[in-house]
Amino acid sequence: MYTKLASAALVHHPSSFYIYLSKAAMRNEPQARPQLRLVAEPLDRPQDRAWFCGHCAAPAPEPTAPTARVCPGCGFGVLLAARVDVVPGRCDAYMVIDSSLLVQVLSRGAENLLAVPEELAINRSFAELLAPADAEAKGSGQLASAIAAAAADDEVSFHVLVRPWNVFGVRMRAKVAPCGPPRAALIVLEPANALRAVPDARGPQRDKR
Repeated sequence: MYTKLASAALVHHPSSFYIYLSKAAMRNEPQARPQLRLVAEPLDRPQDRAWFCGHCAAPAPEPTAPTARVCPGCGFGVLLAARVDVVPGRCDAYMVIDSSLLVQVLSRGAENLLAVPEELAINRSFAELLAPADAEAKGSGQLASAIAAAAADDEVSFHVLVRPWNVFGVRMRAKVAPCGPPRAALIVLEPANALRAVPDARGPQRDKR
């Protein structure tokens, strides 16, 4: 999907969501606090997002939405957009996970870090490569929820603690954020030379912006 797509349009939140909120507010109806808060304005301004190649992480030639989605540098990857503060660099270990929680991109850095070649990772569940650092059963559900939320919503991002699926006693920091189109979750892992033990955490931590 990510290596054959030639063009796509950015998807915005439906306006009916905001209309519903406005009417509810006018009626002063009490509303339950949602677990994940949506920001009313979609983050689609050029200065807030940057385009990069999903295969080699090279930045797009222009900061605005490209007319051609194939990377002009490597010729293999599709250009994706993400928030400027989470766009990976060429040497970063990162993954792109689609809304079905399947791996669509595994960078060279992630291949080395996880000891899995990209061709064997594509269209496999992320859980076959990454596991939550939390050994409790709830950790797996929290990690999957964070990835699914990022793949569905342009305005959420999380910091999580993970480990390679077959390695115990190791903790890596990772950032999970939206990217696309098409909608997906970008997971940027710590570089291998920064791998170290970190304090315990209570699952995915929502970024404070």
